[in-house]
Amino acid sequence: MSKVLKFLTTRLVIFFILLASLILLMGYYSVNYIEYEEPPSAKTFLLNYPEGQIIGFEGEVLDTSKDGFELYIFHHGQDSYFKVNSSAKVSAGDNVAVFGTLSINNTIIAKKVFLKESWMYEYLLGRSVFALFILILLFIGYWKFDFQNWEIIRRK
Repeated sequence: MSKVLKFLTTRLVIFFILLASLILLMGYYSVNYIEYEEPPSAKTFLLNYPEGQIIGFEGEVLDTSKDGFELYIFHHGQDSYFKVNSSAKVSAGDNVAVFGTLSINNTIIAKKVFLKESWMYEYLLGRSVFALFILILLFIGYWKFDFQNWEIIRRK
């Protein structure tokens, strides 16, 4: 078998494997999409009040009490305030994500409360800058820029 035919056969096999994988993933998603569906967001809440539904909000803690805290959400130019019934240890000024059941009078009975600490954001930002630095070094190591012709040329 010639080299060209072998090369084309290998490419076709890889193509069909990728195509079959894509079709399998699409089928899996179409069968199980409800299981992975996220709770309605603040946008859904603002359109209609889905009482008794599981919702997910992110916002800032304004005040705490013995049975929960007050949550402030700013979404699409609208301020929303919620009373969250939870035993989570949060303090005023914390950013939190709340998942729970929506009750009457803007009350959420929390099932999960995630504290979004500021160091997490700073860590993510620092990690991204470090990864960008490594990518720039790899690019400079394998490529060079020709200023006369304005081309990027692979180094030998």
